[in-house]
Amino acid sequence: MTAAVAPTVEQVGALLGLRPRPHTVAELDRVVRAGLPYASMRRVEKHFGLPLQPQVRRFIGSRSTLERREVAGRLSRAESERLARLAGLSGLAEFVWGSAALAQQFLGAPHPQLESRTPLEAAESEIGARQVERLLWSIEHGLPA
Repeated sequence: MTAAVAPTVEQVGALLGLRPRPHTVAELDRVVRAGLPYASMRRVEKHFGLPLQPQVRRFIGSRSTLERREVAGRLSRAESERLARLAGLSGLAEFVWGSAALAQQFLGAPHPQLESRTPLEAAESEIGARQVERLLWSIEHGLPA
């Protein structure tokens, strides 16, 4: 049996549907700064499934903005950063919980350590995302969460 490892840059790139796959953080950063394809958001939405799709869309941007991005075919830098943040958190949550379904349940449920916000809501800011990561690592290491 092999030990599970936290999500890699390649796994985040796969979730985002990036071709070629980034192999380093610097490569992923370069792609994100240039703006991810709109199709990356659709892949992440599909990955999260129907119950969380509206939250994923709100996480990335307003409805009217996303309609414009769909026509343009590319997300802005800020939207791309949020989407990459979400993909990374999703990968970490799947690592900690052991399945996509349990990870999505965690990401969509209010948590007392996040002031009763969902991890998706908390992760809208970079500071909140770090808080969600700390919470996930606490759960992984059996610390009180």
